[in-house]
This record gives sequence, C-alpha cells and structure tokens, in this order.
Amino acid sequence: MQQLDQHMAEHPATAQATAQDPPLLRDHSRIRTYTAGHSGITYPGLRVFFRPHPKMAELPANPAPLPLLVFLHGLGGSVAQFCPLLTSLTNSASALAVDLPGCGRSLFEPKSWNAYSADALADLLETIIKDHRAKNQGVVFIAHSMGTALAARLSNHSSTAGGTNLLASHVMGLVAICPVAGPLPESATNAARKLLWIPEFIFNIWRAWDRWGGPESASVRRFVGPGADKETRLLQDQFNSQSRSGVFRRMAWGSLPTYIRGEPTGGLFGRPSWAG
Repeated sequence: MQQLDQHMAEHPATAQATAQDPPLLRDHSRIRTYTAGHSGITYPGLRVFFRPHPKMAELPANPAPLPLLVFLHGLGGSVAQFCPLLTSLTNSASALAVDLPGCGRSLFEPKSWNAYSADALADLLETIIKDHRAKNQGVVFIAHSMGTALAARLSNHSSTAGGTNLLASHVMGLVAICPVAGPLPESATNAARKLLWIPEFIFNIWRAWDRWGGPESASVRRFVGPGADKETRLLQDQFNSQSRSGVFRRMAWGSLPTYIRGEPTGGLFGRPSWAG
C-alpha cells in the first residue's frame, strides 16, 4: 500500500480514480502483486475486484459451483466502467474484475513495452483468474472492446499466452460488448506504428486538444455519441481523464499485428483470436 500511496502522489490519474471509486468497487478491491505464470513478468500494484456470491457457502458445489463472471475492460478503460453491471450481477454469481496495469487504480508498472503485449496481458489475466477460480468452477467473460479479444484468446483452445491454455476448458461463455473482429489493414497498421513513435509530450498535446471542452469534447462524443445524456458524457470525460498516454501507447503497440506477405501475424485482433 505504501507503493500505491507513493504512485498516487506522483500521478493524478491514480488519485482521481481512487477518490471517485464507487463504494461497491472500493469495498471489494485489493491492491495485489502478480507474476504472470508463463512470462515471469511481475506487475506490482494491480487493483483486483473480487466479490464471491453472498450465498456461495450455502449453494451446492456439486457438480459445479455457480460460474465466475470475469469482467475485462478495453483500451484506456477501467473496472469502474463496469460498475452498473457489477452492481446487478454480483447478486447472481461471483465476480472478478481487474484494472490492467496502468489503468484505473493499478500502478503503471512495469514500464517495459513487452509487458503490455497481447501475449503478456493474456498471460497475466490467466494467472489472476486461476488464483480466484474455485475447483470445477466455470468462467463467463463479460468484456468490452479490446477486452473482448483478450477474452476470446483466453477462451480459445488453440490460442496460448506463452504456454498451454488450460483456462479454455473451463470457459462457459463470452459476452462481447463492442467487439473488434479484425486487425487494422496493413496501411493503417503502418500508420498507427508511426503515430505511436511520436514523443509522448506531443501525443499529450494532441490528447489535450482532443479533450478540449470536457463533456462536450470530440473525445467524449466519439465514445458516447452526440445524443448522449449529460450524466453519460460526464462519466466518459472522467474515464478519459484517467487514461494514461504511456499505457495507451504500449497496449496499442502490443495489439498491432506484423504483416508478412500481406497476411497479419501476432497482435491481438483477428481470426486466430476468434476462430476457436
């Protein structure tokens, strides 16, 4: 916790996310350190929300307990975006949600770019889920945007996160909210890589311009649409302000494929993630 307090003082986004955390999340979250099972990468200061079903001990566990609902947010997102769903569904089943490194209340550590690749993030999530899944318990993913591709990879028997994907045999379902079905075309991928090479201070200037106007800004309208109500616009502006450029750049870079003779390989999105 001392490390988290120090980071909160260094980065206002962490302090804001902590101060604005809804009571349900605050009461059932812990700051944990995890070392991913296959890569061996250590991620200190991860916010992990876990709330077992209130009647878990009284419900039958044979042949299997109620499934574990696992919530995965998207690029630039956080657990807090799932709060309305969590408020409802935690009364139906046990729920697990994680702020990916550098997102929401989690520390932006480590800072190495390979720690934010698609394989590394899937490996980390598989390790955390294994730590919370009860014996014989199934898993249902509820994921948004980039999180849907991570969920698909973890649900796919033929897809691994650096080793054997043992979790896939326990996945019972996947709810994909705004899924990304395929990678960027080769020309767009090359353009994105060039954009991500831009120094971070210039990237931050562009973000400040994009967020000009707060709830009425282009960045908010892009996500919620021009007809969204005021409360939704205020929430999206709050989430946008908590998104760190350094984390965004690393995750975006790690999600991009490499094109070989016109065919995408690696990265996060595309047919290999969804085929299984």
